[in-house]
Amino acid sequence: MDSEASGAMLEAIAKALFTIDGHTSRSLMPYPHDSNRTPSPWKDYDHLTIRQRLDQLTQFSDLEKEEFESQVASLGSAPCSEIGFVELLRWYALGGHTLAQMFELCGVYKLGKGGMTNLAKEIYNDYLGDIATKAVVKHIDQTSSSITIRLEDNKEIQCESLICTLPL
Repeated sequence: MDSEASGAMLEAIAKALFTIDGHTSRSLMPYPHDSNRTPSPWKDYDHLTIRQRLDQLTQFSDLEKEEFESQVASLGSAPCSEIGFVELLRWYALGGHTLAQMFELCGVYKLGKGGMTNLAKEIYNDYLGDIATKAVVKHIDQTSSSITIRLEDNKEIQCESLICTLPL
């Protein structure tokens, strides 16, 4: 299949994927920049993964669905069985409700000057509070006014707020 035919097939799958129960991608997520704004009918489908939704589509062959999966899995850095349907819907809506535009925007708008690593380092450098790196957390106890963190060595840290990060 040439690239033009492949692109048309992928667009057809995307259109079908986001056409559900009488909704289109536009009616499912009318405000992709403010997805919690009402109406937000996408919430009815937040339990689905992309793979689950693809399994509901009978008009495409397994090979066509696998091609679609291979293209969109790169966005979530995971298999489509682990990527939420609504997350791809949001990206699709932000891309003007076309797969081609979505991929173009994903390729154009990148973090420069070191990417995500540099962004994380800059946030780390700007932070003025206490930082514990390479600490293995065994338990977190949170009340309405405080947080107690117990580390692997049984050391306890008391704080009012906590930001816990995990490497990819």
